[in-house]
Amino acid sequence: MESGEYRVFGPPGTGKTHYLARQIAKAVKTTLPEKIVVVSFTKAAAEEIASRVPANDVALESNSEVRVGTLHSFCYHALQAGEIADTPKWIKEWNRKVAGLPRLKLDGDSSDPMGQDLCRELQDTFFLRSKMVPQEKWKDYQRKAYDQWSDWKDENDLKDFTDLIEDCFNDVDVMPGEPEIGFFDEVQDFSTLELALVRKWGAHMRQIILAGDDDQSIFGFKGASAKAFLEPDVSPDRKLFLRKSYRLPSKIKEYADKWISRVKDREIKVYEPQAEGGSIVYRGGFSWQSPSPVVACLLEEAGHKDNTVMILASCRYMLEPICHTLSARGMIFHNPYRRSDKGWNPIDPNKGAAKRVLSFLRPDGDTWDNPRRWNWGELHDWVEVLDTKKVKLTKGIKGKIKRNAKDEALSGVVITEDELNDVFEGEPWAVPDFVADAQAGDVGWLRENMVRRHLNKPMRLALRVVDQTGSGKQLRIQPNIIVGTIHSIKGGQCDTAILFPDLSTVGYNQLACDPDSVLRLFYVGLTRARKRVVLCGPETEQHIMWM
Repeated sequence: MESGEYRVFGPPGTGKTHYLARQIAKAVKTTLPEKIVVVSFTKAAAEEIASRVPANDVALESNSEVRVGTLHSFCYHALQAGEIADTPKWIKEWNRKVAGLPRLKLDGDSSDPMGQDLCRELQDTFFLRSKMVPQEKWKDYQRKAYDQWSDWKDENDLKDFTDLIEDCFNDVDVMPGEPEIGFFDEVQDFSTLELALVRKWGAHMRQIILAGDDDQSIFGFKGASAKAFLEPDVSPDRKLFLRKSYRLPSKIKEYADKWISRVKDREIKVYEPQAEGGSIVYRGGFSWQSPSPVVACLLEEAGHKDNTVMILASCRYMLEPICHTLSARGMIFHNPYRRSDKGWNPIDPNKGAAKRVLSFLRPDGDTWDNPRRWNWGELHDWVEVLDTKKVKLTKGIKGKIKRNAKDEALSGVVITEDELNDVFEGEPWAVPDFVADAQAGDVGWLRENMVRRHLNKPMRLALRVVDQTGSGKQLRIQPNIIVGTIHSIKGGQCDTAILFPDLSTVGYNQLACDPDSVLRLFYVGLTRARKRVVLCGPETEQHIMWM
């Protein structure tokens, strides 16, 4: 193959990750593994590509010679950098100590840019740097904020994430390890600065493969640029288009194609749908402020066997009414793409409230396929939250339960009936009652005898689920309802997508000055669905217009 830059365009559901894995497998047959790099927007995404490579071609584990990671991680090692300024520890320090200077909110929730004020002084400067805008074109307040930030970083010997890219672009000519082939995925999410560095390093490689989809470039608020991906152009023989979607049926693809065709600057892609069919339906009576009809739709869609449903909006606050209504009805939802977000993941079966309730219900045959008496670990989960003013425990028994629960040899040992009786002080007056409750899937005894502070929102939701379904089984399985902003679920898929058309004031202003960015955002929302898209009605005048 001749040297240079090649581009792989992967429209929604066309198997881009699988394709790249096959190409890596081919590359290791002609190139030393240590001379190949795999880079993506996130470490998890890069590792996902690597995990798809057949084991008999090359083992891409942590000790592999093929190097896998984010662009920032390669820059960090190239510069032998120390601590990073824009991390929770140092942002907290900045806001605490630097009185009178611009405060900075670490963008931990990148999924809701349209609900944020994007004109904060420091965040402005991060954006301008990522777009490679010369400082002489900055406004005075932006230069002042950046000078203050730079002085503070120097005083504490810190670099921020943008420094890593800038410094490598200015001072490091060759990518660490001098690779010969570079695979760069999700390139539509790279900033202008990041792509400039990729191409600088790529000039010293035999090949670089840039993979992505400019139509799905939705992180412009962080400096990502579809234009930077597409320009400068390359010859047609250096472009490869994946030609079949394994997700989109014909009706959804047809609508999505018409939608995205309104974007001015884009690479036109022709590809086949997964199959004929699918549906796009408009429900003008559904809106984010009136969640009851949406919940009825959810129940219908999620009622089909194994159907997953996504509820999507442009901004986080538009999802709060639906989350509140779902919780009130004991309906579990989650966002598997933002697991650390407690607002979208109120229940985790492996810890917290759900784990305590599931442990209490271990004898329940409707919750568990193999019901039995508790082991020491499960006993500890629910005894720990009991109110000892209501339930008299034998002196010293809590300590014994805790020790046994932490002991690996004892934690999984099922307790005897005599050991259970010994938990309670004097005659085991309460044992028959709560054992019968647990065996029947009734958590009433646990609720009544729990310390009040443990009866928090997650616990109330877990108990409500059991009350309304008659068992804890729903707490054990992955929910089939996904809630999130469109940004938060990028890369995900579902059977049915329910989309709200509303925009924040920031988003509505953006629609006027940069409609392409908003069209791309909703294109990503439309193309998550394998079967059906439900287009909801607007709540305010600030919304996009469905076709």
